[in-house]
Amino acid sequence: MRFDPLKALEDSELLPPGRFPGGTSQAEATQICQELLESRGWEVESKRVQTIYTTDLIALLYLTFLWIAGGVEYLAGTVDFNWFCVWLILSVILHEMQFFRRLVSAKTKATELTATLGSTLQTKPVFEIFVMLTSQKPAQLTRWKSLISPMVRLVGLLVTVWAANDWINPAPSLQRFIFIMWWVGLSIYLYFLARLLELSRQVQSGRTWPENRESIGFVLELARAWALKPSSSVALRLHFKMSDDCSNSAPESGLWINQPGNSPGLWISEPAGTNLITKVCDDLRIPFEHDKAFARSLPTLGGIIAEGPEQVAPHGMALMSQVVHQSALRWAKSL
Repeated sequence: MRFDPLKALEDSELLPPGRFPGGTSQAEATQICQELLESRGWEVESKRVQTIYTTDLIALLYLTFLWIAGGVEYLAGTVDFNWFCVWLILSVILHEMQFFRRLVSAKTKATELTATLGSTLQTKPVFEIFVMLTSQKPAQLTRWKSLISPMVRLVGLLVTVWAANDWINPAPSLQRFIFIMWWVGLSIYLYFLARLLELSRQVQSGRTWPENRESIGFVLELARAWALKPSSSVALRLHFKMSDDCSNSAPESGLWINQPGNSPGLWISEPAGTNLITKVCDDLRIPFEHDKAFARSLPTLGGIIAEGPEQVAPHGMALMSQVVHQSALRWAKSL
């Protein structure tokens, strides 16, 4: 399979940034992908789906608003201390139950693509490749976001413990401490809000790197290379999706493609009990990191993103193509 990473990068440059469900950029990107796939011999099925789109920014904004409102009401004397504590604890619980995310989630229509290569799927086992059409930051660059919920829980737990102590043994010092915790919590929430706001601005404008266009370009080039010389033992099916819901696919039959990196190594994540990609990387002596914290129902493959140049390393893309090709062959052989 003659995979050309430079061609993959060329394809990625055709895609507009800021591809969000229901937007014009998303529709344009979908059309470009469909035309490229069809020109390379693939049969493409487009499907309109309803997807839910929301952001961590709006959810945390709701929590911060309730946190501020509770403090203002308490300082104004509208609510007493006990109700002030209940208000704070309840706001934390609602945040952790994802209530605010569901409250502000927007349902919108978007187009997903499924590509097959002629009639070969009728006689061969099918290995499926999934890639996101939407703009997204890779997990490696947003790990600080994983600290938001633990910090929210910590502040909520401290307020809960000290409020319980105050109800059991009322003391002015306990009330002062809870109000200090209110200020601490507010500072934490405002800090994360500022980080999320900056990240949102970068993603919306397409200024952030990586912006996930390269992963789509990778799959488009994979389609071209596979069509030139299809495997005699396994067929490929490509899915360009708006969400990571792939519940209709068995975990052993496919692979998620994430953002290629600017380093020659790869990062992988596999569901418990599976080690297909790990074994392939070991046998091919390809350096990789195993991210157990990044969980999907299917194995996930991406590039390592390190501090440095804001561009994909072509060599890393070539390694990804080797792993995809070899994983598909081994999977089919194991049936």
